Amino acid sequence: MTMGPGKTCRICGNGKIKERTGSPSGTADVPEEDRQLPRRGGPRDPAAAGMSGDAAPGSRCAVQIRRQAQNSRKCMRRTAEQQEGHAQDRKKKRRSRTMRFRPCIDIHNGKVKQIVGGSLRDEGDSASTNFSSELGADHYARMYRKDGLKGGHIIMLNHAGSGYYEATRQQALSALAAYPGGMQIGGGITAENAAGYLESGASHVIVTSYVFRDGSFCRENMEKLVSEAGREHIVLDLSCRKRDGAYYIVTDRWQKFTEECLDFQTLTELSGYCDESVSYTHLTLPTNSRV
Repeated sequence: MTMGPGKTCRICGNGKIKERTGSPSGTADVPEEDRQLPRRGGPRDPAAAGMSGDAAPGSRCAVQIRRQAQNSRKCMRRTAEQQEGHAQDRKKKRRSRTMRFRPCIDIHNGKVKQIVGGSLRDEGDSASTNFSSELGADHYARMYRKDGLKGGHIIMLNHAGSGYYEATRQQALSALAAYPGGMQIGGGITAENAAGYLESGASHVIVTSYVFRDGSFCRENMEKLVSEAGREHIVLDLSCRKRDGAYYIVTDRWQKFTEECLDFQTLTELSGYCDESVSYTHLTLPTNSRV
C-alpha cells in the first residue's frame, strides 16, 4: 500500500509523509543504506516485516519496523539460549545433590562377607558375620559393572601376616580383573604395593594404617604414597570411632585409636594428598534399639 502526500502513517502516527520528488516508491527521505535493507518475504509480506500493511514498504517507518522485528528475533534467540543454559545449570546442580551408591566387596578369610562392625580381630582371624557368600568376588564385580556402578570398594580384611591373606588377595585381584578401572581397593596398601594394584585394574588405592603410624599422621609415608601412586589415585580412609565425646580416626581394621580427631582442620590438611576421602564410623547401639 502506497501512502499519498500529507497522510499520516497509521503504524507510528509520527507525522506525515512528505511530497515525493522523483521517487515513486516513497523513499525520497530514506537514507540510501536503509533502502538496501532486505525485506523478508518480499514487499507484500507484512508479517515478516513487522507491518500490518499500513506503512509504505520503502518509508522510514517501514525500515524502523523491520529493524524492530530483526532485533526482536535476535532477542528471542538470546532468550532461548539463556533458558537452555539455565536448564543445563539446573541439571548439574541436581546431579551434584544426587546420592551416589558405592558398592562394597568385603573379603575375609578368602570369602566375600558382611561382617559386624567393630567385631574384626586379627588374632585368630575372627569376626562376627552377618552373611558369607559362596560366590567369588569377581561375580559381584561383574554385576556392578553390568549395572554401571563405579567407584565401589574392594576391602581386604586380613592382615599381611594372616594365613588367609593370600586367598583374600587373590579374590580381590579377580574382582579388579572383572571390572578394570571401575573399583577401588583397600587393605594393607603401602607405597611399595600401590602401583601394582593400580596396574591390576584398580582406579584408586584406599589407605589408612600406612599413613597413620604410632597414633599420628605420618607425612613422610603420605608423600611416598603420593609419589608412587599419584594424588589422583589415592583415597584416604578416615574411619573413626567415638571416644570422650569426639570422633577419632582408627587404624588396623578399626582396632587401634589414633590421636587424630576427625574435624574440619584435619579434613582440610589431608585433602591436598588425595582424590577422595571416606569415613566409616562404628556405632554401638543399645541392645533394645531398632534400626
